Amino acid sequence: MSNPNSIFYFTTNNLHGVDGGVQSRCHLINMEAAPSQAWIKLFSQILIDRGASIPSAQTMLPLIDACNGCVRDIVTAAQVLAAKRIESGHTIQAAANADDAEQDAA
Repeated sequence: MSNPNSIFYFTTNNLHGVDGGVQSRCHLINMEAAPSQAWIKLFSQILIDRGASIPSAQTMLPLIDACNGCVRDIVTAAQVLAAKRIESGHTIQAAANADDAEQDAA
Protein backbone atom coordinates (compact mmCIF):
# COMPACT_ATOMS: atom_id res chain seq x y z
CA MET A 1 0.00 0.00 0.00
CA SER A 2 2.98 2.30 0.15
CA ASN A 3 3.52 2.38 -3.61
CA PRO A 4 2.58 5.92 -4.73
CA ASN A 5 1.63 4.69 -8.23
CA SER A 6 -1.05 2.30 -7.05
CA ILE A 7 -4.71 2.66 -6.20
CA PHE A 8 -6.54 0.04 -4.17
CA TYR A 9 -10.30 -0.20 -3.75
CA PHE A 10 -11.62 -2.02 -0.72
CA THR A 11 -15.25 -2.63 0.05
CA THR A 12 -16.78 -3.85 3.27
CA ASN A 13 -20.08 -4.03 5.06
CA ASN A 14 -18.21 -4.15 8.38
CA LEU A 15 -15.85 -1.21 8.67
CA HIS A 16 -15.31 -1.94 12.36
CA GLY A 17 -13.63 -5.20 11.33
CA VAL A 18 -10.99 -3.47 9.17
CA ASP A 19 -7.62 -3.01 10.86
CA GLY A 20 -6.93 0.55 12.00
CA GLY A 21 -3.62 0.60 10.13
CA VAL A 22 -5.41 -0.12 6.88
CA GLN A 23 -8.13 2.45 7.64
CA SER A 24 -5.56 5.16 8.37
CA ARG A 25 -4.13 4.78 4.86
CA CYS A 26 -7.50 4.91 3.13
CA HIS A 27 -10.10 7.44 2.11
CA LEU A 28 -13.49 6.39 3.40
CA ILE A 29 -16.33 6.83 0.94
CA ASN A 30 -19.59 5.90 2.57
CA MET A 31 -22.04 4.37 0.13
CA GLU A 32 -25.49 3.78 1.53
CA ALA A 33 -27.33 0.64 0.54
CA ALA A 34 -30.02 0.93 -2.09
CA PRO A 35 -33.58 0.88 -0.74
CA SER A 36 -35.11 -2.60 -0.61
CA GLN A 37 -37.65 -1.72 -3.31
CA ALA A 38 -34.77 -1.14 -5.75
CA TRP A 39 -33.77 -4.83 -5.48
CA ILE A 40 -37.18 -6.23 -6.48
CA LYS A 41 -36.32 -6.37 -10.21
CA LEU A 42 -33.06 -8.32 -9.65
CA PHE A 43 -34.71 -10.56 -7.05
CA SER A 44 -37.57 -11.33 -9.45
CA GLN A 45 -35.21 -12.02 -12.35
CA ILE A 46 -33.30 -14.58 -10.26
CA LEU A 47 -36.58 -16.35 -9.51
CA ILE A 48 -37.53 -16.34 -13.20
CA ASP A 49 -34.09 -17.58 -14.25
CA ARG A 50 -34.49 -20.49 -11.84
CA GLY A 51 -37.98 -21.30 -13.13
CA ALA A 52 -39.86 -20.18 -10.02
CA SER A 53 -42.96 -18.01 -10.13
CA ILE A 54 -42.69 -14.52 -8.66
CA PRO A 55 -44.43 -13.89 -5.34
CA SER A 56 -45.81 -10.54 -4.26
CA ALA A 57 -43.51 -7.69 -3.31
CA GLN A 58 -44.82 -8.07 0.25
CA THR A 59 -43.25 -11.54 0.29
CA MET A 60 -39.93 -10.45 -1.21
CA LEU A 61 -39.34 -7.17 0.67
CA PRO A 62 -38.85 -8.68 4.17
CA LEU A 63 -36.31 -11.12 2.72
CA ILE A 64 -34.45 -8.27 1.04
CA ASP A 65 -34.64 -6.09 4.18
CA ALA A 66 -33.02 -8.86 6.21
CA CYS A 67 -29.95 -8.70 3.92
CA ASN A 68 -29.07 -5.14 5.01
CA GLY A 69 -28.08 -4.07 1.50
CA CYS A 70 -25.56 -6.89 0.96
CA VAL A 71 -25.96 -7.94 -2.67
CA ARG A 72 -24.41 -11.35 -2.05
CA ASP A 73 -27.00 -12.04 0.65
CA ILE A 74 -29.82 -10.72 -1.54
CA VAL A 75 -28.84 -13.04 -4.40
CA THR A 76 -28.58 -15.97 -2.00
CA ALA A 77 -31.99 -15.15 -0.49
CA ALA A 78 -33.52 -15.10 -3.98
CA GLN A 79 -31.90 -18.43 -4.86
CA VAL A 80 -33.16 -20.02 -1.63
CA LEU A 81 -36.67 -18.67 -2.20
CA ALA A 82 -36.62 -19.95 -5.79
CA ALA A 83 -35.67 -23.43 -4.61
CA LYS A 84 -38.45 -23.41 -2.00
CA ARG A 85 -41.03 -22.18 -4.51
CA ILE A 86 -40.05 -24.82 -7.07
CA GLU A 87 -40.15 -27.52 -4.39
CA SER A 88 -43.69 -26.46 -3.44
CA GLY A 89 -44.84 -26.36 -7.08
CA HIS A 90 -44.78 -22.58 -7.59
CA THR A 91 -43.09 -22.68 -10.98
CA ILE A 92 -43.46 -20.48 -14.03
CA GLN A 93 -45.01 -23.43 -15.89
CA ALA A 94 -47.56 -24.04 -13.11
CA ALA A 95 -48.52 -20.35 -13.16
CA ALA A 96 -48.93 -20.46 -16.96
CA ASN A 97 -51.10 -23.58 -16.70
CA ALA A 98 -53.28 -21.87 -14.08
CA ASP A 99 -53.67 -18.83 -16.34
CA ASP A 100 -54.66 -21.09 -19.26
CA ALA A 101 -57.24 -22.87 -17.08
CA GLU A 102 -58.74 -19.53 -16.02
CA GLN A 103 -59.01 -18.41 -19.65
CA ASP A 104 -60.63 -21.72 -20.66
CA ALA A 105 -63.17 -21.36 -17.85
CA ALA A 106 -64.08 -17.83 -18.96
